[in-house]
Amino acid sequence: MKKAIKREDVGRIEKKLNEARFLLQQNKLHSCLLKFKEALELLLSTKMLPADVKIINTKINEFQSLMSNTTTFTETYGPVTFHDDEAKTTLEFINQLLIVKDQEIKGYVEERIGLIEKNHYEVDAAKNSEESFIELRGREAKNYLDNDNFEAAKEIIGDDDEILWWVLQAYNTGGINFRRQGHYIDALNEFNKALMLQSDDEGLHYNIARANIEMNRWEEALDAIQKALKINPDFSEGKLLESFIKKRI
Repeated sequence: MKKAIKREDVGRIEKKLNEARFLLQQNKLHSCLLKFKEALELLLSTKMLPADVKIINTKINEFQSLMSNTTTFTETYGPVTFHDDEAKTTLEFINQLLIVKDQEIKGYVEERIGLIEKNHYEVDAAKNSEESFIELRGREAKNYLDNDNFEAAKEIIGDDDEILWWVLQAYNTGGINFRRQGHYIDALNEFNKALMLQSDDEGLHYNIARANIEMNRWEEALDAIQKALKINPDFSEGKLLESFIKKRI
């Protein structure tokens, strides 16, 4: 029996693309990639009219171009060129990005200036100066947080999303490194400091769940991953982890 064409499926694909765009604007790159992956999977499994295929492909091409030119994406994965109208190839590539380190997206690391050579990014002196300022302020805010002075840290960050992003990634990267080294309590401390600044980040709750699993603290792990899923009910990796935890409890 042939699969019927359902026009509402086109709307579902568009909805997922819009959600991916919104997450990208919030610098939630991992969640953005997951949502984009869902849109591509739905596109490849949906029977559509030729006119609808053309519309959806155009919107996907536009989103790919937008994403590959954002600072968050290029600083995480480097320069990437997506090819238009090649949803299957793009899906395979997105899957590779997501598999690399679970959902441990790379961001700014604390020793970024010393580790990156001057010619690594083709940017002008003004941008370098701006990024140095962001890192300097981010380090100041992080130092205050490390010394339990939350108010002073918040005053430095203010409404500057770039400084906030730097501090969050510094803590997230630090927590990931601690977990890999077996220093699970230190890892939790790093993730929890980041949560003080942004409690609605499902990735941080996911990482907390992972660290608790390493310590066989299954109830704490379940609580953490359920908080992640409350923030993002479509978090596929979170659903898998929740299922795994429940089987072990």
